[in-house]
Amino acid sequence: MKPLITLRRPLAGLFSLLKMGLLLGLGTVPLAAQAQDKGPPRLSLKVGGIYANLTGDDFKQLAGPDYTTRLGNRHLGYQAGAALRIPVSQHGALAIQPELLLSMRGYRIEGDRTSGLATGEASSSFTQKRALTYLDLPLLANVNLQGWFLEFGPQFGYLVHTKAETTTTTRFADGSPEKSTSTSSTGKSDLTRFDIGVIGGVGYQTTGGLSLGLRLNRGLTAVLDPAGATSKPKAYNDALMLQAAYLLPAGR
Repeated sequence: MKPLITLRRPLAGLFSLLKMGLLLGLGTVPLAAQAQDKGPPRLSLKVGGIYANLTGDDFKQLAGPDYTTRLGNRHLGYQAGAALRIPVSQHGALAIQPELLLSMRGYRIEGDRTSGLATGEASSSFTQKRALTYLDLPLLANVNLQGWFLEFGPQFGYLVHTKAETTTTTRFADGSPEKSTSTSSTGKSDLTRFDIGVIGGVGYQTTGGLSLGLRLNRGLTAVLDPAGATSKPKAYNDALMLQAAYLLPAGR
């Protein structure tokens, strides 16, 4: 059984707001004298937490025709890596920022077996927790305005590892104690290896180089690709990320 699910949680409004903020920031970047230097590229180290799940429009019984599924609690993961900020405007207020991050996203689904129960079974249900570890490459535009910054751009990811833990609970019609069984799997055959998405975020950076930022990541590539399906289910990565970073001194 490979339970899959989607749930409609559109982030379009939030990303539109971030995009408007980015355009506003670009319009307010001061035009300095040509003698002023943009500054050198700067490397930063990043670490943070990820609060992830799936989102989408296509809600199907992908555990099989005998099951109904629903989205469970969000998955708590982590993220670590580095970013290179390359200034492209005077004063360095506007920059291009490629990053390389190891990101643990994931999801949790729950379901009930509605038919096809064995003789003597009253009901059966399952819970699946699945961690999805990606090597991510965001390519962001970053605008820094007196410490506050906005960032927006695409992200490309490659799935490097996954682990699913599934617990099935069976209840019996004769009142016997319920029975629970747990299984674990690292199989990736039902998953899409490459992930493409968009990121929008805001944050604040101190003059000493420490920063704290909040990001939203919305996948545009279907996460699940079950064998035998006529089309990929519309289930996409949906992650809220809180990042701490340290901008290394210039010249280091």
